[in-house]
Amino acid sequence: MNAWVGFGDITSNNKKTFDTLALKHKKRLEEVTDNEVFGEDASKEQIIDVLEANERIKAYKKEGQKIVIVNATWDLLHPCHVSYLKIIERKLQAELWWGVGSYKLVCGLEHEDRVRKRKSADRPILPVALRRYMLENQKQVDDTWVYPDLIDDRCPSDVCMMFAPDVLIMHEEHMKTSDKIERLKSKMASVLTDLLLITKEDDHKYLGYDLRDIGVSTSKIVERIKKWWDCEEYFKTEYRIHEKDL
Repeated sequence: MNAWVGFGDITSNNKKTFDTLALKHKKRLEEVTDNEVFGEDASKEQIIDVLEANERIKAYKKEGQKIVIVNATWDLLHPCHVSYLKIIERKLQAELWWGVGSYKLVCGLEHEDRVRKRKSADRPILPVALRRYMLENQKQVDDTWVYPDLIDDRCPSDVCMMFAPDVLIMHEEHMKTSDKIERLKSKMASVLTDLLLITKEDDHKYLGYDLRDIGVSTSKIVERIKKWWDCEEYFKTEYRIHEKDL
């Protein structure tokens, strides 16, 4: 039985809806599956979801909106995630010439098939449908897309090439060397206007404190829950043992 009643996979579970979308994107689907970006675990539903996101992004561009993309796992949405979105919002408003209200922030989420390969078999904690639901209800977020399993040497920026975003946002923790930054800029030079790095200095500038000082991450939350659970189980066991002695 599905524990997450009311939340399907990325696309509708309705076969008729899927068949309609598959027909709509038939030619494009053949093109993207032949370009050696998507991995063997990427389903047609997942790839169609990317194509649907591309259609929405094209519509935003026709409205004159700039496209800003930021990608992450967004598992167990927590204070650091929320602060990260706040920093992005304030940095965009303060530093980019096109100003407030003229951009769409599109957040990419990593599909669980890819997360398990990259992290561990017990991650992510929440399936992509729930992570997406949480993210779409943050006021800074205008739209979302899910990047499925990719071939080993590929990364979300390879899929982002399809969207031709104006700005790609990365955190400096993920871009630890200047060489990595330059390679990404070179790869996306034909479509990207700007690569915006979020730094530790931005934490203090836009929040007034260091984001790392919060000390919260999905891994730390999971670790703390496990410790708490083990402690509870220990006391329950001890209590039952002592009860028998009465």
